[in-house]
Amino acid sequence: MRTLLLAFLLTTPIPHLVAGKAHKKAAKDAFTVAKGHLPWPVQKGTILYHYGSNRIDDRVTFFSPGITISAEPGVAVCAVFDGEVSSVTIVDGKTVLILRHGSYLTSYGNLASVVVGKGDKVKKGTVIGQVADEADTDPGQLDFILLKNQKGLNPELWLTKKPRQKPGSKETSSSQI
Repeated sequence: MRTLLLAFLLTTPIPHLVAGKAHKKAAKDAFTVAKGHLPWPVQKGTILYHYGSNRIDDRVTFFSPGITISAEPGVAVCAVFDGEVSSVTIVDGKTVLILRHGSYLTSYGNLASVVVGKGDKVKKGTVIGQVADEADTDPGQLDFILLKNQKGLNPELWLTKKPRQKPGSKETSSSQI
């Protein structure tokens, strides 16, 4: 799913993703300033796959173009920044919503439903959809991707830092949010 979504985002010409210069510059500047302070797209979950190279076992590694967050099916997915809905589409049988923030895009994949449509303006924190039930996993998963000028960025560097686990607590390879 992640590879297909990235391929879609990088190769599909989507004219409505291009904004006017003044709007693009204002949104870019505000988005850039928000680095490290964006809210998480779901209130509670666990990061299953981080941006970049991930290892499943000793023989299987893969590149993730964003982060995959394990979350309860049906939980609200919210916009991380003010923007405009550029696309709502199906990729590999899953609903994907793309928000434009000037030269930045955020992609929210594996949604059960969406409550906004193409062209809608949304504010940070606005509910845009719900996490879908992942047929082969329990619970559901949200794929969250961040791009600037169609170049992938590590979303974890842009999102608000979550408190670390208390010393002595059991650490796992996944990260709680």
